[in-house]
Amino acid sequence: MAGAGSENAFAGTANATGMNCTQQSRRPARASRTRMLKLAKFLAAGLPAFVLAVPFNWLLVSHWGWSKGPAYAVVLLAQVTINFFLCRWFVFEKTRDTSLLAEFGAFVAGIAFFRLADWGVYYLLVNVAGFYYLAVQLMNVVLFSVLKFLYTERVMQ
Repeated sequence: MAGAGSENAFAGTANATGMNCTQQSRRPARASRTRMLKLAKFLAAGLPAFVLAVPFNWLLVSHWGWSKGPAYAVVLLAQVTINFFLCRWFVFEKTRDTSLLAEFGAFVAGIAFFRLADWGVYYLLVNVAGFYYLAVQLMNVVLFSVLKFLYTERVMQ
């Protein structure tokens, strides 16, 4: 029979990474909390552009008589530009030395895919299915937010 405390005999034993089991089990939880905090910051950084986008879309369509599709495309372009700068300044720490223009180009290229999908869903639901255009805009925010976060995280890290 082993001595007192033998049930924890491996708790202080270091593994190949040099950390004991207790330290290693805390690492994923800490990383998960950090990532969730970063997602929350990402969503918060998107709020100013979103808050401007809904009335801007409404203004273009209802007051200036723009067609809904082109109006929403202009709104998306404005949102992408605002979101890039807010994410770059407030959400993601710079870990590599990339020029502003190169980072903006990579961001826009990838986000363009999501925004094209966003716009396509919007167009189909509004013009083909007949859903209310501002409701579809709000739904798309929820639908595409996490995907855009995952992509932006890769570009800006």
